[in-house]
Amino acid sequence: DYLEEMESHKLNPSALTYGTLVSAYADSGDVQNAQRWYDKALAGRGKSNTVLLAVLLKAYVKVGDLAGAENCIKKAAEAGVAPNHVVFTTMINAYAESGDVDSALEQ
Repeated sequence: DYLEEMESHKLNPSALTYGTLVSAYADSGDVQNAQRWYDKALAGRGKSNTVLLAVLLKAYVKVGDLAGAENCIKKAAEAGVAPNHVVFTTMINAYAESGDVDSALEQ
């Protein structure tokens, strides 16, 4: 695979590489693999950031797992990745689309 080929050329995956992988799995609704690659990014010298977090949230939101998305935000904050306006807006939209506007306003 391309990731192995990168590594064979002594190229370490970047935040963009991880983001592409997380996004691909998020777009397909594959939360497990999106989370797996996000975790690898975080373990890979802390390459996670708020953009990557927002991409991961997309996977959880796509399958309607808002509790899982909230848990991701908490874990990311514990790892030093502070949520930003994109993360909060993603969650507000997710709650609103699920019909739970009150929870969107409480967050």
